[in-house]
Amino acid sequence: MYIGKFRILAAGSPYQNNDATQLEQDGVLLQPIRLFMGSNGWGTGVHPTTRLCLEWLASSSIVQGGEIILDYGCGSGILSIGALHMGASRAIGVDIESEALVTAECNLELNGYGNERFEGLHTREVVPYDLCRPNGVDICVANIL
Repeated sequence: MYIGKFRILAAGSPYQNNDATQLEQDGVLLQPIRLFMGSNGWGTGVHPTTRLCLEWLASSSIVQGGEIILDYGCGSGILSIGALHMGASRAIGVDIESEALVTAECNLELNGYGNERFEGLHTREVVPYDLCRPNGVDICVANIL
């Protein structure tokens, strides 16, 4: 599936990027977003709010490079992965469901972003205003109803 600059594939898809020198081809990032899916089904890219958030992240002026992203209601982690693909330096994913956080962490790892680039937090772990402190987050996406 294609959303804006993003190509979204299942974890086991055979697609390979054979040209490591090129980042984009025909306006699409060559590095796809690969996803394992938990049983909750959130974050596949099918839901309209997920599509809108990915299209917004892919617009040329949002992620300039080096930003810290807050992905509130992170689900599968798809928006965190998209932001990191666009050049963000770090993503913080927050969700109310523990299973979603496990799925997000697996998906970030699958896409080459380990613990140094992604931090998953349950809503109970978030201290109000702590993420907004100086040197906190630069961009917030919230794919929630």
